[in-house]
Amino acid sequence: LQRVVYASSETTLGLPFDEVNYVPGDEGHYPYPNSTYSLGKVMTEAMADQVSRWAHIPFIGLRLSNIFTVDDYAAQPGFAKNPEARRWNLFGYIDARDVAQACEDALEAHLTGAHAFIIAADDIILDLPSREALAAIHPDLTVDDDVAEFGTLLSNAAAKRALGFAPKHSWRDEATLLDGLRAVTADEVQAVARRYFDDDTLSTARLEPQALGAKRPRSPFAAARH
Repeated sequence: LQRVVYASSETTLGLPFDEVNYVPGDEGHYPYPNSTYSLGKVMTEAMADQVSRWAHIPFIGLRLSNIFTVDDYAAQPGFAKNPEARRWNLFGYIDARDVAQACEDALEAHLTGAHAFIIAADDIILDLPSREALAAIHPDLTVDDDVAEFGTLLSNAAAKRALGFAPKHSWRDEATLLDGLRAVTADEVQAVARRYFDDDTLSTARLEPQALGAKRPRSPFAAARH
């Protein structure tokens, strides 16, 4: 065994985020376990520290934000303008594809000892500016000037520095793609079909059945076919 990469959780930082010291929350906003689940994650990180010391191999914990698949984004419009609905994790999320990339980054990073990093998208899951959303749930907190208009309130800066983590996927990209697809009309589809599927571009083929031999060869993997 040369290295351990394991799933920790954003819950170690204080979910639900009723008790927030500053934003964006980073690795210094730890530990604040408020459930048996998050306490278990904190204990896992503590054990990783000690086993790494004993075994002299790196242990890297990924404090994953709320994971979204492409299909999960379909639910986003239902809470897009509702900060209260997502206050529990400061509007954070991470695309499943970026989780996979973070695992690969952690496996290849030049690190020794034990570490744990926040893995979150660069933006928030709400369709509201981050400062407006935060003011609705924590009006006493201010956001650093270097946070973008829709920037994450769960800082992924440490993972970027140490792992080379660079999230590539956002719910906004998926929403733009879906909006574009929905905007296509039937007339436009028919116009493209008329342009490319006419007699001048038609390809034809003739299939001629061939007789099989006396014994049809059997696939050696017939039971595993789908």
